Amino acid sequence: MYSHDEEGPDFDVEIDEIRPFNGHLELFPDYFILRSPARYYPSMTQYRISKINYQGYYLEDCLTNSLDPEDYYLKAWHYYDGNMRHIASVVKYNDPPSYTKFECILDTQGRRIEETHYSSPDSLDWQATKHISYEYLLDQPFTLNWDFEKHALYVPGYLMEQCGIGDIFYLNDDYPIQLLSMMTRNSEGQWSEPVVFYAEYAMLNEPDYDRIYVSFFSLDLGYGYNLRYGPHGLLEQYMCDNPEDIPSFDFFYKHSVNTSVPHSPQMPDIRLNLWPNPVKQTADLHYSLPKASPLQISTYNIKGQLLKREQHNAIKQSGQLPWSPSDAGGKALSNGVYLIRVEGAGFAATKRVIVAK
Repeated sequence: MYSHDEEGPDFDVEIDEIRPFNGHLELFPDYFILRSPARYYPSMTQYRISKINYQGYYLEDCLTNSLDPEDYYLKAWHYYDGNMRHIASVVKYNDPPSYTKFECILDTQGRRIEETHYSSPDSLDWQATKHISYEYLLDQPFTLNWDFEKHALYVPGYLMEQCGIGDIFYLNDDYPIQLLSMMTRNSEGQWSEPVVFYAEYAMLNEPDYDRIYVSFFSLDLGYGYNLRYGPHGLLEQYMCDNPEDIPSFDFFYKHSVNTSVPHSPQMPDIRLNLWPNPVKQTADLHYSLPKASPLQISTYNIKGQLLKREQHNAIKQSGQLPWSPSDAGGKALSNGVYLIRVEGAGFAATKRVIVAK
């Protein structure tokens, strides 16, 4: 379930309220069928009917106007490889009749490196509409266990569209994404120039509750998306910097132990800011941490190559540290985009910096 409030000088609109689950569960040997009410508009009540295996992976999904699965206006089928990595989906719309699908290519480590979206009026003649390529920050995986791919279909793109939400980009379970490049095709068949989104991560590790904050920002568009994920990679909050989009959504879950979310989660006190940015000669890295901790500060280029690593042992909970646009040998960095990764005891965050001399 989700809730959204949009406030302004002339209106206060609540699209949906938080309501307890009031659905129906039907068990089968290899999967179960979950029928749950879903209201996307204040005056309409629809239903989401999902076929899910006992590992929690969505196999089929449909949005209906009644409890009859044949009364659907949207139906989706999801496909996985032998390691249960999501590799394709097909979505059928009833009014007007049309289809969409996406297919992706994985590398030898199981990471999604290309993703192509298609549309068709009849499921026979497919036209590509969007292409996304992914690059990864490091060859070292996350130290925490996340299930982003499985839980992405808890709130999939076609469900987000019903709520007016824009792009929710793919996250790999094990490896942090460095950037993605997206091209779209218009109705005349012309492809747009690539739009690049850079990813930043901030993590807080606690004994019972881990959170990860992910920001996708585009210098080309001048805005981005800020996402907060809770236990096991469940999306908790979506925020968009685009003034033309709905600004914020919060998501709440309550249906099993390993996907439960504490009520009213609090944002951790972990913040990074580099000033000035863009950097010409030197800059100050201002930080606010969950607790005082020694810090390791690493600088990477846009290809994910380590340029230098600095250790700071006596660090207070908040303060500032100098940062210079140079590599480990003291050679000045050329103009471009770089990533500064700050790691401490039980937390980490990444900050994007632009060098422009």
